[in-house]
Amino acid sequence: MMQSERRRWGGAQKECVRQNERQKEKAGAWRKWAAAALVIALCASVAACGGGTQQAATTAATTTAGDGTVQTTAAEAAAAETGAEQTGGAAQDLLSTDERLTISVANRNLEAFDKETDESYKYVSDKFNVDFEIYPVPNSGWMDTIRQYAAANDLPDVFVGEGWDRASEISKYIEDGLVRDIPDEFIALFPEIKKNIDLIDRPGERYTDGKWYFLPRMDPHGRLSAYYVEYYYRIDYANNLREKGKLPVEPADVKNLDDLTALITAMAKDDPDDNGKADTFGLTLHREFEFNVIYPMFGYRDWNYNENQWVFGYKSEEAKNATKWIYDLMRAGVLDPEYVANTQDQRLEKFSTGKAGIMLNNGNQNDAVGYRRNTWEKINPDLPIEDYVSAIPCPEINGQKAMRPKPYWMCTYFNADASDETVLRMMSIMDWMVTEEGYLFSSYGEEGVDYTLSEDGVVTSLRAPNAEGLTFYNEQTYFLTRLRTLPAWSRDITNVVKNPYMTDWALKMNDVMNTYISHTYDRQWTFYLATPVKLATTIDDYCKNSLIEIITAPSGEFEELWDKYVKSLYDEYNLQALEDEVNAEAEKMGDAAKFVPAP
Repeated sequence: MMQSERRRWGGAQKECVRQNERQKEKAGAWRKWAAAALVIALCASVAACGGGTQQAATTAATTTAGDGTVQTTAAEAAAAETGAEQTGGAAQDLLSTDERLTISVANRNLEAFDKETDESYKYVSDKFNVDFEIYPVPNSGWMDTIRQYAAANDLPDVFVGEGWDRASEISKYIEDGLVRDIPDEFIALFPEIKKNIDLIDRPGERYTDGKWYFLPRMDPHGRLSAYYVEYYYRIDYANNLREKGKLPVEPADVKNLDDLTALITAMAKDDPDDNGKADTFGLTLHREFEFNVIYPMFGYRDWNYNENQWVFGYKSEEAKNATKWIYDLMRAGVLDPEYVANTQDQRLEKFSTGKAGIMLNNGNQNDAVGYRRNTWEKINPDLPIEDYVSAIPCPEINGQKAMRPKPYWMCTYFNADASDETVLRMMSIMDWMVTEEGYLFSSYGEEGVDYTLSEDGVVTSLRAPNAEGLTFYNEQTYFLTRLRTLPAWSRDITNVVKNPYMTDWALKMNDVMNTYISHTYDRQWTFYLATPVKLATTIDDYCKNSLIEIITAPSGEFEELWDKYVKSLYDEYNLQALEDEVNAEAEKMGDAAKFVPAP
């Protein structure tokens, strides 16, 4: 891959030493990655919530004490330690260079555009004096592709990867020298990126050496919220069941697990489409939704406190109850038996075509708009979605709504060999993309040329329709709308413009979701614990695969399958050492080893 000239603080000699050391470290690392990737690539990798590691004791969250004293932030503490060696002025000098750079990038589906004709590519290239080398990454199996690049010693300069949900994998990136740190002096130069860092900069987010090795992908103007998923259901199917006297509970009245189970069962067993065939699934989803949504719904956390000790989450009673519920749905024939192999698109299609009466789906208004436009209206162009689809929130279990925190679940990384100039130039681009100016441009183009904006926020495109009849800038260009997800999923610009595709139906879906995520969700100290056994373990992937085997087992009693699984955790993955380590840390922490409310 093409790299710009590497210039580090301290001069070229220091950089040469640094690179020589890296090459020695990485000589063995690649061999480990090549072997590990063959195993890891077998595991599905749609991550859920971001996490982290335990930070140095000197770090503190940004808060204002009762006496008005402002406490030191983690970024400021780290900056104080490194300030003598690295100065903001030096970083600014590197940022201001006029040298044209070539930066290699990997993000899902980023390659699906034409450099010669895509207007947004040319705009960013000219504005920031940069050329891009695009690494192909498909939407399906994207993380496996990133692992293959790592195993082949061919990671791009900047790429999207997992968050701290997969701490063991992220630690491999760092410990094997595959990714570089991002100095606090760099972060301080970019206001939008710094807003994200400031939101999460508290004990545990940085790596064990106190450094940042990733940029979290969040809305810098949002909040740390729960995983925003709800149960979409078919209104027409509910109406048919009601007319036949077989609707066990009104969807709007679903409050607990028994209600939800009864509704799912009726959708599968009582011929909701009135075609005289038993060909409807009660519930469809795709793999990872069970672990990201259903397990936390039962109170699962990475570690659960049971019987006066911290218990590994995938062995806990909460995980057992979640597994049993899904197992029972599968055995009853009401859960989509192909859900493990479903892609996201297949899940949406099965629900939209009526093969499933209920599906798990993202509930925020923008996802609702995307589902309506990209799936429902293409499959059912003559069926108004508001007459056919509604939603219910995740139910209470044991009187609690227990969703998993979701501050971020994917991160952006820089290759260990990326120069300071490359990192700073890319951070400049990323920071601009989530400013109001950058996000407006990536959505609508240049005001007065590509669109007009009325005083009440209505956007009118001035562009001629393309072959598909689409007129907006981000519908006729591709590169920038994909690139802008590197720093954040989105930027809220509703204070400036009205979404032309927003409808009352999408807002209703958002309101349903908010009945759930408006609650406070606890984050526990173990989520970011960085201890040797915990960082080194690969037990999570084994657990997920094993739990899927239990759920889909064609025979066998649940208790026997569960006991065999738990025994394997101790026999094959030394779970006892992991539990001993975590509980020893809890004893050291005392009262601090408790649940910490998420912001």
